[in-house]
Amino acid sequence: MKTKSFTKGLVGCALLAASLVTGCKEYDDTGIRKDIADLQGRVESLEAWCETAKGQISALQSLVAAVESRDYITGVEPVTEAGKETGYAISLGSGKTFTVKHGTQGDPGVTPQIGVAKDEANPSDENYYWTVKTGDDEPEFIVDPATGGKMPVTGEKGDTPELSVAEDNGRLYWKVGEDWLLSDGAKVPATGEQGDAIFAENGVDYTTDPNSVTFTLADGTKLKVPCVSTLLTIVADEENANTFTVTNALIAETGNVVDIRVESENADGTAIATRAAVDTRWTVESEINGDVLTITAKPAKTVNLDETALLKVTVSDQAGQVLASGRTVFANAIPNEHEAVVAEVEDLKIAIADPAVTYIKIEDNLDLSNETSALIFGGSEQRSVMTQAGEKTIDLNGKTLTGPKNGTLTFICVKTGTVIFKNGTLDIANPFYVPGTSTLSVADIVVGQDKSHDDPNSDEVVSKGTIKLDHITLNGCISVEYGSSVEIIDSEVTNELYCVCTNANTSKADTDPITIKLTHTKLTGETPVFVNIPSNVEIDNCEITGGWQGVMMRGGTATIKNSRISLQEELAANEGSWLKDRKIEEKWGSGNEIPVAGITMGNNTGTAYQYPTSVTLQNTQVSGYDGYWAVFADATETCTVNFKYNEQCTFSPELNMENSFKQGLSKGKYITVNDKKVVTE
Repeated sequence: MKTKSFTKGLVGCALLAASLVTGCKEYDDTGIRKDIADLQGRVESLEAWCETAKGQISALQSLVAAVESRDYITGVEPVTEAGKETGYAISLGSGKTFTVKHGTQGDPGVTPQIGVAKDEANPSDENYYWTVKTGDDEPEFIVDPATGGKMPVTGEKGDTPELSVAEDNGRLYWKVGEDWLLSDGAKVPATGEQGDAIFAENGVDYTTDPNSVTFTLADGTKLKVPCVSTLLTIVADEENANTFTVTNALIAETGNVVDIRVESENADGTAIATRAAVDTRWTVESEINGDVLTITAKPAKTVNLDETALLKVTVSDQAGQVLASGRTVFANAIPNEHEAVVAEVEDLKIAIADPAVTYIKIEDNLDLSNETSALIFGGSEQRSVMTQAGEKTIDLNGKTLTGPKNGTLTFICVKTGTVIFKNGTLDIANPFYVPGTSTLSVADIVVGQDKSHDDPNSDEVVSKGTIKLDHITLNGCISVEYGSSVEIIDSEVTNELYCVCTNANTSKADTDPITIKLTHTKLTGETPVFVNIPSNVEIDNCEITGGWQGVMMRGGTATIKNSRISLQEELAANEGSWLKDRKIEEKWGSGNEIPVAGITMGNNTGTAYQYPTSVTLQNTQVSGYDGYWAVFADATETCTVNFKYNEQCTFSPELNMENSFKQGLSKGKYITVNDKKVVTE
């Protein structure tokens, strides 16, 4: 078989352009208009036919992949459209499906027929390559434009040829990809009635041989795929992890061969590898007792707990004909040496303290409300002693961890490394004040560590940590230290005061900034997002509801998009009087003793928190209290504010440049809104 060569041409279908005839008013252009209409009609008809051909080319590609991978057919079902049978839906043992349409008769002399063939000149090559046949010519290999060689049907370089028509000098011709289709050096015209380009008229035969289905292509090529009508039922053993039983008489039949494969990949639980022969991450132990097959799938050390895997079982005769098959998806329930499954408080503490354990799965609700020491990741109870870094995942598995709520104990300390909590509830919120005192309670989760805890005059970073919450319901507050980060995804955080906050005991922070990233999360508190030192904040698709402020940016950079920020009076602490306009013409106080707004930015004090602030809003709704501010900013020469928003943002009350953007004490030009200076007198 030769390799078909083509010449380059225009891409796609082009309509014939008509020249405008001017001059004689009596000129009759009816004939030209009819020719144009006829050509346009033929183009539209051919384009529709090409779309159908593309679908059948894709079906042929799936068929060849099944042949090359030694897949087998588990079902052939008629497809009916408008009450008429139009083809067959083919189901494979791999779980894939494709549809073969009934072939149609036409004028084979003008219909290109796409097919597949092996390279007979190279017997060691088992791959199939695309071919094309025109008229009475023999099928020829299609050229791969990238390599100049044959175009493979499957594999990494597998491609799909596309049939189309294009106009050249007033006539329509066939193209394959970007090339004109040639026969004896001439373009093949797209005329006559179009027959099937892929499968023959009676191209699917599943009745002649009960053990196989034969597919006949339009060019006469035949492909045979084995079929199996018996489906095996695979039953999981509820008492033993990764153990299954299959009961079928074919298993006990002498001479039959049972093939067992487990396939998986290290992913998020949804992806399954398509080739198992090279997967060394699983070993299989099996035993046949009569017609009962018992299987245990054992993971290698690289397989994670709960990793998704696919178990496939086939029974074949001695000739290799598949007689029965079955498959099931399961989650690995056997932990490796780096994983721990815990159901007791002490076991959880041991697993956290063990640097070799990187994955912890909780099997029951755990109550740590009587504990007197924190869960510490990356260190001991002494703040300056670091013992472990790396990553550790705690899968709450739908369960709840309850922490002590006496106001004096931080429940979780992430001093170094990355800690991930996912799929459950952390009920750990301390009260606003330590019970029986006027002292504010400690944060429930602290990430990182800086020297200011031990030396108020030091900004030195001792350690950097990262905490991630994924599908977590948190009743509590996360405090992030210099240089550390927090990421919250698809979660809900509620707390009496702050949900995510920063803190600084000194006036300067010449260290790495903090990173806060919130995505698809709901936060509710007096000031849910509280930032007062250099930080990079990203908020996307979040709902933030506050009492005094929704978001407070007293330093750093924030990008907020596709979110909703609002205030509710019942979330604000009772300070003896309702001062929604507090701190407007005076120095700001500590904590959130600052002006009330959906978003409050900047600073107005010459001592603490001396940092510039930048906030950018995109497609975000911000609302404050009626008659007050949705957004409020104040600034000094040091504590400048750069605020930007796009036209998809809405504000309630509407932005008022005179009232929303103050420079109360400085009276300068230190606030910029959408790149324009705000000037106050």
